[in-house]
Amino acid sequence: MNNTSKKMLFLFLVIVGFVYFIESNKVDPINWRVTLDNTSKSPYGTYILDKEIDYMFPKDSVVRITEHLYDFFDNSNYDSIHTNSLFSLKDYGYLDSFSRVKLNEYILKGNTALIIQDNIDGLIAGIETSSLYYEVDYNNAESEQLFVTLANQSISTYSYKIKGLNPYFFDIPDSLRSKIEVLGYLKYNGVKYPNLIRQRQEKGQLILGLQPIAFTNYNLLESNNHLYAQGILSYLPQQKTYYTVNKLPTDTEYHSESILRFVFKNPALKWAWYFFLGTIVVFILFTAKRKQRIIPIIKPLSNTTVEFTKTVSNLYIQNKDYHDLMNKQIIYTLEKIRREYWIDTTKLDEHFINNLHAKTKKNKEDIVKFIRFIEQFRASENYASETLLIELNKLIENIID
Repeated sequence: MNNTSKKMLFLFLVIVGFVYFIESNKVDPINWRVTLDNTSKSPYGTYILDKEIDYMFPKDSVVRITEHLYDFFDNSNYDSIHTNSLFSLKDYGYLDSFSRVKLNEYILKGNTALIIQDNIDGLIAGIETSSLYYEVDYNNAESEQLFVTLANQSISTYSYKIKGLNPYFFDIPDSLRSKIEVLGYLKYNGVKYPNLIRQRQEKGQLILGLQPIAFTNYNLLESNNHLYAQGILSYLPQQKTYYTVNKLPTDTEYHSESILRFVFKNPALKWAWYFFLGTIVVFILFTAKRKQRIIPIIKPLSNTTVEFTKTVSNLYIQNKDYHDLMNKQIIYTLEKIRREYWIDTTKLDEHFINNLHAKTKKNKEDIVKFIRFIEQFRASENYASETLLIELNKLIENIID
């Protein structure tokens, strides 16, 4: 991997890390949409109800179902030997004629059905759902004046202020009032409108309610509103109860154990993860080809002639063998003259002096002094000292560059 690839990879990781940091610290806006989702912790989800309903009935008696009531009745997915209950909580749900017939058969067997929806029509013949819009001068701005209450004072005597109440109620004809039991009311300006009713059919019973919003997370935690939901559920017998939900606890998505579950729950992080994997694949494809091994740089041998000469000179100086040192210096100087200027050094006469002067352009007197010094040195073996060595060196520097 070359330096450019490393820099690009590092930059990419920094960008992904920055996106992860921003998204992980981002506060999601509160979702006020009514979902009634048993896995949702939003204000209008039913996560709390899903966790607490098991404690309101005998152990292991609550059976969660995700199928539509049509399929539930069509497949007879309930205990047909022992009596049981059905608790359906929907924001809106339509029951066709087949489902209504099957629901009626289910109740006639001695079972109990509690159906809570925003709008219910036709489940009890002659009873339709009406609204305060059609009864009084009501508008959404006055929704803060709506309250709900239970008819049975032994269960609850409170009036509950529940956020998001709808203005629906049951319009019960006078001819049916003796057959229909009112269990709860919607109160507006001191007037009560039935919104929770029960019809007994032989040994079974059908309970209808119009406020599913009362079972949501926000309202169960607000003030003492949980007592209202608890009071409604108290009408269900202590027996096996089928509870309609969106997801089952056994669903993989419901209890995800993946270490990336946080990433996949956030769209931005999920796409960043996919982009990261794609980049890695592209990087591998482009760098998988065989690369030539880097050829090492071998430094050439350095010229140590000068160092060697200095070392040898130091040895001569330490031994104080000036004669031998001066002799070698004269020999090397004459050799250099022969090699560079092509002058014969066999005879150091006037001809030699003139040739060297002509080619080097040096002072002729310095050349003559150099020749005279050589003649004196060769004439006497005792003509050698440190002072003479220094003098010889100066003479050589004067005539040779």
